[in-house]
Amino acid sequence: MKNFFQIALITILTIASVNVLVSCGPKGNSGEAPAPLGATTPTIAAGQKAPEATGTSDSGGGTGVDGKVFDSYIVIPTQLPAFKDNLATLLNNIKLEKDDGYKLEFLFSLKTWYIAPIELEKISKDTLGVSFMKSDTQQIARQTAKAIWIDKRIYDKMTSREQAELLLHELVMTIYLFKYMPISEFCRITLMTSPDKKDESCVTNGVALDKMMPPETAHALTDKDYENIGFVTGWLLGNAAGPISYKDFSRVLFFNGFDKRLFNPENNASKENRKPDMKMSRKNFFQMLKGAELTGNMPDICLAITSDKKKHCKVEVVENQILVSTFPNPGINIRVTVENEEPINLGFITGEEVTLWPAQEAGGITLYSTMIIEWSNKIKIGDRLHSGFLFFKKESLAPEAPLVLDSLIMRPGIVVSIDKKRNQICQLRSPKATGFSDDGLAIRRDNSALSMIEQYYTTSEPFAACNEFNVVE
Repeated sequence: MKNFFQIALITILTIASVNVLVSCGPKGNSGEAPAPLGATTPTIAAGQKAPEATGTSDSGGGTGVDGKVFDSYIVIPTQLPAFKDNLATLLNNIKLEKDDGYKLEFLFSLKTWYIAPIELEKISKDTLGVSFMKSDTQQIARQTAKAIWIDKRIYDKMTSREQAELLLHELVMTIYLFKYMPISEFCRITLMTSPDKKDESCVTNGVALDKMMPPETAHALTDKDYENIGFVTGWLLGNAAGPISYKDFSRVLFFNGFDKRLFNPENNASKENRKPDMKMSRKNFFQMLKGAELTGNMPDICLAITSDKKKHCKVEVVENQILVSTFPNPGINIRVTVENEEPINLGFITGEEVTLWPAQEAGGITLYSTMIIEWSNKIKIGDRLHSGFLFFKKESLAPEAPLVLDSLIMRPGIVVSIDKKRNQICQLRSPKATGFSDDGLAIRRDNSALSMIEQYYTTSEPFAACNEFNVVE
């Protein structure tokens, strides 16, 4: 399964808009504070008055300034001389890990850009963190949810270098606002704007990713926010004159308040620097599971995924032989007993070697997981089968520390369709959770909230080990 942080990293280059309203100014001003994020106050041209809301029967019409509709002032930033002469090389100096056809200049297309002869509302000096300034300032640009407005009268007087700095500042602010957007919104827009639509897993798992990686709560930008944006803009101007790695760029964003879901430098590390899969013998794997039971560290708090109800439960593991047709195969049986509920038994085949896949949490902790699938020699429509995942983590920060079982995810599924001609022979659906054991269970060692990785897997569809020899059509 592709690492979901890699999916999010690609998606960040295909986002079209941020559903929050923000204000943008260069270095300070006097005037009114910006509207809260999520407000819908439009940017008004100089000399114009906002129309009163008189009801839904009002008709619409063209609006503009200097005898031209606003659409006439739309520009493509990457075609401006200031971009071509100054920013193109700078952005190309940020080296992605591999060439997937994605270029950072694509981020300029995420909003509509206007350069028009308009006077923009000013942002307060307190908001910008420059209340110490006595002199008045100019408001050169403002951002809305889907547009960036630039005062043409000021822009035309700037040098090409100054224009490029303004364009970069607006781009950095657009990136800063990603942290207020649900991942599902990133994914939705991917289908419309991605240069490569072959990977739709982000779209398919959008709801799961929202739960796993919620956005920050939107708020009016503060002086700290503007300082973060200004710092990164200045850092790029000073450091991207020559080649820099995307990991270094991500690190600067990460430590300056940008979206930590997308810009964690550890998650954006090259494949060579990522933790490898961990392989262990079946014997050592079982001993690791049994050790948790023998020491009293077996997860014993069952959380029903749909209802959020919690009950104490008991997890037991037994090493056994599982018959595949008439041939014995090494396997393990996991039994989960919940008070006043039917016990859940999941017997799965291990083989002689077990592989654990690493995935790093935003906080730096690595969880190792492996899949468990209930085996049956005769699967037919209507059968209830369980599947899920086991999660392990290091007992301590020591490099040689052993892994310990941290949690389990177990999902029931009902076989609703069987077709040997399909790639996916069996199709399963989750049953309606009328009882505690009908629900999917997240089984943990404590009452703490599920990690992002655990939350992701709680939303996975149930699956079965079906082949043409063990199904009954």
